[in-house]
Amino acid sequence: MNNAGILRDKTLAKMSEAEWDIVVQVHLKGTFCVTQPVFNHMRERNQGGSIINTSSTSGLEGNFGQTNYGAAKAGIAGFTRCLAIEGKKAGIRVNAIAPVALTRLTEDLAGFQNDALKEKMSPAHIAPLIVYLASDLSKDVTKTTFFVGGGQISEMRMVRTAGATKASGLWTPDEIAGRIKEILA
Repeated sequence: MNNAGILRDKTLAKMSEAEWDIVVQVHLKGTFCVTQPVFNHMRERNQGGSIINTSSTSGLEGNFGQTNYGAAKAGIAGFTRCLAIEGKKAGIRVNAIAPVALTRLTEDLAGFQNDALKEKMSPAHIAPLIVYLASDLSKDVTKTTFFVGGGQISEMRMVRTAGATKASGLWTPDEIAGRIKEILA
C-alpha cells in the first residue's frame, strides 16, 4: 500500500516551480520508488501479489487550486493501469484507491468540524477496501481505481466515448464543431 502525501495548494498562476516539484516528487516519484523494488521482488518470487496505490479525486475529477496534486495523483492512476498490465502475467494485481477521509491533510477543510461528519469521514471507512484488495478475495480484480469514503465504494473510470469517425481525409475544425455532440456522446 502506497500512501504518502503533502499539499501545496495554490492556483497555477500563483504556484512556484518548487511547489510543483515537491508535490510531484512526493506523490508520483515516491510511488515509483517504493513500488519498483516490491514489484520486482514479487516477480522474482513468482507467487503473485497485490499492490495498492493511492490516487485522489483531485486528480481524477479535478479540484480548484490543486494542479500539482491533481497531476501527481492522476499520474498515479495511469501508473496503476500500466503496471497492472505489466504484472498480469506474474499474477500481480495492481489497483488504486481515491479515498475521501478526514486526515491531517484534510482536517482544516470547512465542514469537518461537525462530529457526525467526522465519524462518517473517518479513515476507518477506507480500511476494509484495502484489506479486501490485499487479500485473495480480490484475486480477479486488477487495473481498477476505487472511490472510497463516507460509507461509499465505487469504481472510478476513464472512458472513451464511441465518438465520430470520418470516412476519409482530415477533419476540419468546422466539421469537428458540427459533430461535437456526437464526439462527446
